Amino acid sequence: MTARHERPDDLKRPLCTYIYNCKHLRYATRCMSFLGRFCGLEVWRVQYSGDNSYTCWYAGFKHKEEPYILNFNISSKNIEVEFRHPQYLPINVRIELRKNQNWRCGRFNDLTEGKLARADVTNALLEEENR
Repeated sequence: MTARHERPDDLKRPLCTYIYNCKHLRYATRCMSFLGRFCGLEVWRVQYSGDNSYTCWYAGFKHKEEPYILNFNISSKNIEVEFRHPQYLPINVRIELRKNQNWRCGRFNDLTEGKLARADVTNALLEEENR
């Protein structure tokens, strides 16, 4: 089964409702709150997996859809954040992220609450947003 894509462009519909499964709502709400800290970022595309196990949000800068900067893979168990351009992250943060098939990534809780919750990640995103 192939993945399905959608653009979250209905202004009357909250971003956190662009999920495949209602079990993803808790984590989608947390992603939405995190993204609210960056006025220059926007979710441009949503992907619903073919096996219905996760929802993926593709975030980029408001002034330009591509390149996407972050992916949020939202499941009923966690959120995986993929950094598509990790070269903009400080080296001390980048080395703590693991590499999946394509990108540097980390669990959302580690990035926002745990050992990677330093201002480095936030500052790197803000600096890149202002370029």
